[in-house]
Amino acid sequence: MMLQRRLQLRPLALIALIAVIDLFGAAACGADHSTVPGSTPPPPSPISITVSPATATLQAGYTQALTATVSGTAETGVTWAVTEGPVGGSVSSSGLYTAPAQAGTFHVVATSVADSTTSATATLTVQALPPPPPAPPPSDAVALGAGLEPIVDWGRTNAFVDLVKQSRGFGTPDTADPSDPVPVDANGWPTTDFGVILWTSLSGVSGLGGTYKLSCLGRADIAPLASDAVVSNVVYTAATNATTADVAVTEGSENFQLSFTGTTGGVQNLKILRPGYTAADTFTTPLKNQLSRFGVIRFMDWENTNNNPVQHWSERSKATDALYSKAIGVPWEIVIQLANELQKDPWINIPVAADDDYLHQLAMLVKAQLDPALHVYLEYSNEVWNGQFIQFQTNLDLATAEVARGGSPLNDDGETDPYVWSWRRVGLRLKQISDAFREVYGDAAITTTVRPVLAGQVVGPYIAKQGLDLIQRTYGPPKNYFYAVAGAPYFDMGPDNDITSTLSVDEVIASLSRGVDDCPRINAFEENAALARWFGMPFVAYEGGPDTFGHNNVASKMAAQFDPRMSGLVQRYLTTWQNYGFGLFNWFVAGATPYNTDFGTWGLTDDMSNINTPKVEGIDATLAAGPQPVTIGAAVPSVADARGYAGAARPFTDPYLTDLGTNDYRDYLVHVAADATYYLEVSVGAADPGSQLGILVNGESIQSVAIAATEGDATFRFLAPVAIHLTPGMNVIRLLVVSPGFNVQSLRLTN
Repeated sequence: MMLQRRLQLRPLALIALIAVIDLFGAAACGADHSTVPGSTPPPPSPISITVSPATATLQAGYTQALTATVSGTAETGVTWAVTEGPVGGSVSSSGLYTAPAQAGTFHVVATSVADSTTSATATLTVQALPPPPPAPPPSDAVALGAGLEPIVDWGRTNAFVDLVKQSRGFGTPDTADPSDPVPVDANGWPTTDFGVILWTSLSGVSGLGGTYKLSCLGRADIAPLASDAVVSNVVYTAATNATTADVAVTEGSENFQLSFTGTTGGVQNLKILRPGYTAADTFTTPLKNQLSRFGVIRFMDWENTNNNPVQHWSERSKATDALYSKAIGVPWEIVIQLANELQKDPWINIPVAADDDYLHQLAMLVKAQLDPALHVYLEYSNEVWNGQFIQFQTNLDLATAEVARGGSPLNDDGETDPYVWSWRRVGLRLKQISDAFREVYGDAAITTTVRPVLAGQVVGPYIAKQGLDLIQRTYGPPKNYFYAVAGAPYFDMGPDNDITSTLSVDEVIASLSRGVDDCPRINAFEENAALARWFGMPFVAYEGGPDTFGHNNVASKMAAQFDPRMSGLVQRYLTTWQNYGFGLFNWFVAGATPYNTDFGTWGLTDDMSNINTPKVEGIDATLAAGPQPVTIGAAVPSVADARGYAGAARPFTDPYLTDLGTNDYRDYLVHVAADATYYLEVSVGAADPGSQLGILVNGESIQSVAIAATEGDATFRFLAPVAIHLTPGMNVIRLLVVSPGFNVQSLRLTN
């Protein structure tokens, strides 16, 4: 809130004059004005301050806007301070109070700039956040989702019944090239004669031939433009100012373009419906059928999240827009409509520069229109760590500007690296997104119905950790705000795809098979499992699948997608994912994409008429097999080599875990079937007494153990058993060096 401005302090000469006038006035009234020298009190200060609200109650980590009203002076400035210091939270120069992570009663003081002896205090009662809701019971289905490819006129998925929605835009009637655009109205409809490109480069795609039904408001002469099409049955009805027509397109046509001339101010509400559909249909049946096997739909590319420039709600796409293929993405209303029709949870990506009002308006829209039985996943932009996208630089600039303003948690620990600030800001902004939806949905919906996901770089878990650590130290446990941590665990062909251009199909399959085997190491599965479990959240895949990008071996890579062995690779890949205890996996991508290019074989198929590709069969077999057990990490009972911590390089070179310094730690993955108390013994060697080992489990400190000297630091003895509580599935045990001077050989786990 803006501070109210006040009157400035009177000059001293004026105050003296007023005092003289008051003195004579008192004499005229017969007042006794005899005085004792030096006993006359100074005139009272005319300045006063009030703070609103004077009292408030809020939850830990939340904010409360305070307003100071100063009267009696033109200098209305105030300084703000928390009486209890940093332990009581913080307050900005504008009076925005941020509560600390712990509960308590704290006081914020506003002091007049004009008179430092004048102040007012607000009392803030901070309540602890309610505990997060219990985790949902294990699902009896494998959690698989899928992303969608962008809406473009050369796309092979053909998502929309109305071709106009995927069209490139409106150009001149002789070329239809939108790089030479014609004028359009507020909804994007042309206001003069025009041409439109409906599809391009689709000669190999099946099922596009047939008679399309055209309708629009306004009169027009319609003709094919560089297309194998015939326009017939053109009817203009003056009473309704409507034109209808049939357009027959030959199967196998590479391009489809139309010219509209003879208009009087263009046309509006142009529709060109695919054969067999009506105006009541929005989405094509092949797409809906393919998506039916998945539980979640990620709309990142539908929203053109990468490089999306939108900042304000007024700039978004709208359902009334002529085209849905614009750089600002498909309207949110259409995203929600598909989710509702299919009863699938939407995963939505919020533009990097979207302001706070945008967040609030989006939350209101989703709450009003999405089926309440569905969940909504929230991700801040897409791959904000990835320098090839504009959102990387935008986020970096926003982080740098925030630090420059001062008082930011991005650098409150003294961090000076702007890139680290930017990684932290992803977590901070996601927390703000979570809060915006919390305001609309209520506390109980966060991490249940509303599922904010912190996405990082799977090969560099430290990027997501920066955001998680910031939230932990500033606002409390991240699991109170976030549903999951995420990465993109693709598998590829390794160096084989780069070093030769003569690979056979068998060699491509063999390379991809090695990619599946090496996927956990390359994608840091152990470190990501430990990170997410440490903070009490699942680790999920925002994207994943086979990556065959590159100009070598295009023909063999294409043929490999149709090889029956690809089904087995998909099954093994997704089973391994589950063996680590990971959650939802979003396949990249559903729909059809071309396979005969340098740009990869991403789609489940290359033609929506080919519905049973090996990839689809592998996914269906995975779903049919049901959830797979967690098998990675130490079992109970067992003795685990201390060198085998999460992310350790193998084969081991040292004989035991050594060279441990103060605050060094190692995480160990442990899987169990039952929720119970187990026992941990650690085998240590210490030449001298005085060392100390901290034992922590799943983010909670369990015990600090004093280590007595053994016969030497290479002579090992088990410490006394420590009781630990483990839950079904994956757990993480952390050994923390409180005081160094010891080596570790093994961990013994028993019931």
